[in-house]
Amino acid sequence: MLLSILLIPLFPVSISFVEMIKKVNWVSIALGIAIVGVEVGYLLAYRAGWQISLGAIVSNVAVAVLLLPIGILLFREKLSTVNYVGIVLCVLGLVMTNWRG
Repeated sequence: MLLSILLIPLFPVSISFVEMIKKVNWVSIALGIAIVGVEVGYLLAYRAGWQISLGAIVSNVAVAVLLLPIGILLFREKLSTVNYVGIVLCVLGLVMTNWRG
């Protein structure tokens, strides 16, 4: 965040900061909240004793699967057969990664 603030003078804009904030839509805000949520999830998983390599895999697969309903319902995205196969493989990989057999 600090680096972004320091870079502001290098990218001058023609409208005021308040006008820029007024133009922000809900998707940008939701994405910001989601990013913070993912990072907090990483920290909590590591504090709970998860392995670093597993935490990233589980998080990325979980986020991808959880974003599916959002893409379908809010953005009217269509899934192909290849997408469905990928979803199944992601979930199976997640199950196998966490298998304690």
